[in-house]
Amino acid sequence: GTKRAFAGTSLVLITGAALPAPVRTIHDLETVPVRRIAIGDPKTSSVGKVAAQFLKHSKLESTLKSQYIFGEHSRAVLDLVAKGEAEVGVVYRTDAAFNDKVRILDTAPVESHTPVRYGVAAAWTSKHISAAGDFIEFLLSPQIQTLLQEFGFDRVPSDAGFKERREVKP
Repeated sequence: GTKRAFAGTSLVLITGAALPAPVRTIHDLETVPVRRIAIGDPKTSSVGKVAAQFLKHSKLESTLKSQYIFGEHSRAVLDLVAKGEAEVGVVYRTDAAFNDKVRILDTAPVESHTPVRYGVAAAWTSKHISAAGDFIEFLLSPQIQTLLQEFGFDRVPSDAGFKERREVKP
């Protein structure tokens, strides 16, 4: 098939730009108390599912669970942190990279969560399969990959697809 991953993103720890938390890294969350940590709701958002995997894998879940404030999606988490309703939050780098109301503190280790990938495919009903294939190749071209990186996206291996779904064990 034509299904391909053309970009990815990382999971990051953020704080407000106006009122930054006394935390500099993910490891600081083990010892530095925070009042509230904003994450996406794992029941309704992909960023929440990935954040929950990361917090569980990092053995921070039991320490921080009582401080969670759930946002409906990544942008809601950004707003909670930007407005000071939560001292820190966990979101996708692509959502935080160009938001001047938050600051990225640290990046979650790649092995701590399922990879976050953006995909593209030609619809099987398309009357223009060749043009769809050309568009996919365009997205995978070095120029577009460089442009995507400038906007906070990560490159993915050229053979990366979506078949390698893996569960992250704590």
